[in-house]
This record gives sequence, C-alpha cells and structure tokens, in this order.
Amino acid sequence: MTTIIVKASEIPPMTEERMKEIEAMSDEDIDFSDIPELTDEWFKKAQLVDYSKREKYKPLTKKS
Repeated sequence: MTTIIVKASEIPPMTEERMKEIEAMSDEDIDFSDIPELTDEWFKKAQLVDYSKREKYKPLTKKS
C-alpha cells in the first residue's frame, strides 16, 4: 500500500462549486474499489495513536 503525505497548505481550498458537486454525488457515484474492506482480522491488528498527545499504541475495537 502506498502512503501519500500532503501538507495542508498544498490542498486547494474548497470552492462553492466543488461543494455542490460533492453534495450532488450519491453513494453509488463514489468508487471504493481501491479501498480494501476492513475485516475482523484488520481490527484485531489495528492500533490507534494520537501523536499530538505522544500516546503509546492503543488497540482499536470494532463497534457493532
């Protein structure tokens, strides 16, 4: 999996025109094919880290 890091300053501002385009999209219009499904196995291995608080790893739990 490739990780892309983008600085907030590099993200173009949200325009009113773009917001209207996004709001007009239905769920069926969104292509999720490149996003893997989050399985129970993924949640068993997942860990949450809040770097702003310099926390250690905490396991994630899947909400039912």
